[in-house]
Amino acid sequence: MLIMNTSAIEYNNTKTMAFDSHRSINEGCLLVERQMKKEAIVQKCGTDFQASSLRIKSETEDSLSKMYLEMLSGYVIGFDKTQTTLDTSQDANKFECTISAKIEVKCQSGARDAKHRPISAKLNKMIYIEGENMVINIDSASHDRHISIVQIITRSNGKKEVWRVFPNGHDNNQFVPANKAIKFPAGYDLMTKLIDGAQVSEESLMIITTIDAPAPIKDKSSFEEFYSWLAKINLKNRREVILPYKIINTGGKI
Repeated sequence: MLIMNTSAIEYNNTKTMAFDSHRSINEGCLLVERQMKKEAIVQKCGTDFQASSLRIKSETEDSLSKMYLEMLSGYVIGFDKTQTTLDTSQDANKFECTISAKIEVKCQSGARDAKHRPISAKLNKMIYIEGENMVINIDSASHDRHISIVQIITRSNGKKEVWRVFPNGHDNNQFVPANKAIKFPAGYDLMTKLIDGAQVSEESLMIITTIDAPAPIKDKSSFEEFYSWLAKINLKNRREVILPYKIINTGGKI
């Protein structure tokens, strides 16, 4: 018998990655951070992925390269950078980013329940012009459930934030009985808006369904804070789906 230890553990880690001039320093160092988090999870909890693909199609773009991975084995609940070093001495067209950090990881507990089926949901559009309304359609399920919805955005500095979309001040009834489909929102509008002066923004919604009523989600939280909240819900009692989308303004390039 193997028993998974679900207590949090902290790693002190340093990682260096090299990039060429096609990638900005901010983008490169952000990739180092992401890789460090992934490796810490794998080291502590092993690997378990779900993957979904997004096709962005418009008059100027038809992209099949956007893949969204959900890591089910564990989550990073703390990432404290102690040092960031840049090295451009080797080649004028390349740079190295080295990050040292304390990383706290929590392994997921439980296993998926086959009776709690994956969520079937879709947005009314994949590409929105700023100001257009978003509608989310969630198909019915064979069991009672509670629904939560969050928005995952990336700030101009590369940091991810998670904003609670539902429940909210207009509607806080999360309980959905069996065999009932949901069209969200109902009785009010969910209007798209760009942030940080961006012309184009790639964002995503995460829909979470739980058997029991979940603990409240903060209005706004860091990526790590949100996944710390999510990790406290046993896998047996929940399902998630990620719905990516893009927002542009009328002068933006799709």
